[in-house]
Amino acid sequence: LKSIRDVRLALRHPILGSVASFHVPADWSGSQSRLPHPALRYLLAPNSIEAENYRSVRTSLLVTAENHHAKCVLISSPEPGDGKTTLVSNLALAMAQAGKRVLLIDADLRRPTVHKLFRVPQDIGLTDVLLGEIDFLTAVRQTTVDRLSLLTAGNSPANPAELLSSPRMEQLLKDARHEFDFVFVDAPPMLAVSDPCILARYVDGMVLVVRVNKNTRIAAARVRELVNTHAIPVLGTVANGILAGHERGYSYYGEYVSGGPHIRNAYQTEAEQPVGV
Repeated sequence: LKSIRDVRLALRHPILGSVASFHVPADWSGSQSRLPHPALRYLLAPNSIEAENYRSVRTSLLVTAENHHAKCVLISSPEPGDGKTTLVSNLALAMAQAGKRVLLIDADLRRPTVHKLFRVPQDIGLTDVLLGEIDFLTAVRQTTVDRLSLLTAGNSPANPAELLSSPRMEQLLKDARHEFDFVFVDAPPMLAVSDPCILARYVDGMVLVVRVNKNTRIAAARVRELVNTHAIPVLGTVANGILAGHERGYSYYGEYVSGGPHIRNAYQTEAEQPVGV
């Protein structure tokens, strides 16, 4: 899939937006640092192209969610490395800064990552809630960003699919809807495990993150089959990893804010470690 048009034709769902390809410096500060992870571009580089992309996705999602009465949204992708966790983390930041009370749940119990991006402990989280060891609201952590809360994955269990399909998971998301304006659920990739299809039963809709120049048409076709088989309501797709200048619109943005160093930084001076989370 080489373009936004390819993504639209392959998955046959509306495009909520696209995110430019960007690189971040290697994370030398370590997991104990209180500094935000470099991948949180909306927080660290609010004037960059990618931050503006997240704002556009936020706007589209708000309209779509209102039309579908959706408050709880699952985020997944075809394969590992498509950037879904980076996208949902930045999108949650954008939504919180728009005045919404947001909860981001890391439901990737096999390879959790959200806690690394937000520099929060991993010892207590979703696994503990599903095992009945702690109350849902007690496990939720506040972030340094107003109105943004996290429920990390917790320690990886031996039976993640069984835990996610338990009645406690359904009840947790029902409770979350009452406590927050918007709930994002970061799920594993669809073609890797069955977990996203299990979680899709409890949410209001799904957003698919597709990485251009990485995901294939075959992978997209398999995702489409899973979506149809499980009758998953897809709110839309986000095309991730668009190269600057390859899609109409990015050159206009660059010209509109020309003269600022942040555009150059987004593509040149911060090109050490690609984001593929």
